[in-house]
Amino acid sequence: LFDLASCVTPPAPPAPTCTATTCAQQGLLCGLAQAAPFRPTNPDQVLLELPARADLAGLRAVDAAYRKEPRDPARIERLVGAEVALGRRLSDPRYFGQAEALLAEWRADRTRDLTLGLAIAWADIQQHRHDYVAARATLDQTLATTPGNSQARLMRAQLDLAEGRLDEARHDCAALAREGGIGFGCLAQVLGMNGSLDRAVALMDRALVAVGSDGATLSWLLTARADMAARAGDPRAREWLQRAHAADPDDQYARLALADALIDAGQGEEARELVVAGPRSDAALLRLAILSRRVRARADLDGASTELSARYAEAEARGEQVHLRDLARFKLAVLHDVPGALSAARANFHAQRETWDVRILLESARAANDRAAVGELLDWRRRTGFEDHTLDPLFRWAERRT
Repeated sequence: LFDLASCVTPPAPPAPTCTATTCAQQGLLCGLAQAAPFRPTNPDQVLLELPARADLAGLRAVDAAYRKEPRDPARIERLVGAEVALGRRLSDPRYFGQAEALLAEWRADRTRDLTLGLAIAWADIQQHRHDYVAARATLDQTLATTPGNSQARLMRAQLDLAEGRLDEARHDCAALAREGGIGFGCLAQVLGMNGSLDRAVALMDRALVAVGSDGATLSWLLTARADMAARAGDPRAREWLQRAHAADPDDQYARLALADALIDAGQGEEARELVVAGPRSDAALLRLAILSRRVRARADLDGASTELSARYAEAEARGEQVHLRDLARFKLAVLHDVPGALSAARANFHAQRETWDVRILLESARAANDRAAVGELLDWRRRTGFEDHTLDPLFRWAERRT
């Protein structure tokens, strides 16, 4: 649920001879699409050496315990949980993949069903790879057997919020009211997306008092509070994001939301410093690529666009779904591919309907001068009462009759 990420950037591999394969792995210009795979002839050949990492010691210990007793549900729960947590903290999808592989191995044995903890981890993995239909099915099944599980209910509520299913989200958030700050914050998010920004702000402020100093929860709520402030046209929105980042410096979502606010404010250097202090994730590369179009003569920005293009190409080759919102932003702001951006933004809006999903669809449609492309968005806005005063000029354009 909370997008935790480490401030530690994974070490870069040593510079090899620039073959097509090795350079593509490092995001260099080496003809990724045409590259033939490198196949070692010697199984003992060392392809890459990585230094030992102290932050992986805990994962190694949990893994060693699991290998001693792989049929123990408690041990696989701890290992899968550790993999997912590390993947989120480092913004590294490999750990999510390792967790998924462990769960697949566990589920292959028909005598072993998913425990409650494993079911929640499985839904988390499905949501991470944007398979929202499957994630909801897993959470529905979990809550059918354990309706009092707050974590599963909050995860489903957040999934519904992301997809713009506000009635469903309200039901789950109301059931979480007994949880205090988390329940209040959840309900505030629904109100904030449903045309009641003033009431949402008041309830969110109450939630912030209730949660106290819990870093991850506080950062999540402060980021949501910042979104409300921004959509209301409150100039203090960036202050809320700064507080969110300070509450949990490992929260990558808060870090990049603050970077976006700095980019919008024309503070490119501050945004760059913030992004490079965190993991070099796809989302971080997107911000650096956008900055590369605005801040010239920065050597550390020049390769961001190339590296992100290579990562998208690799994901497509593996049959993986990339984040369509970020893809639309990349095509519009970096590649200036307006038709491609609009296509990605429209597909994204079918799946996600948060603030940036609305914004990128409007911006792409305006760049293409295609009002028809936002018909679904305008219908949804009329049904929900969604407010974002910063987008009022784009909404007026979209609603103007030609």
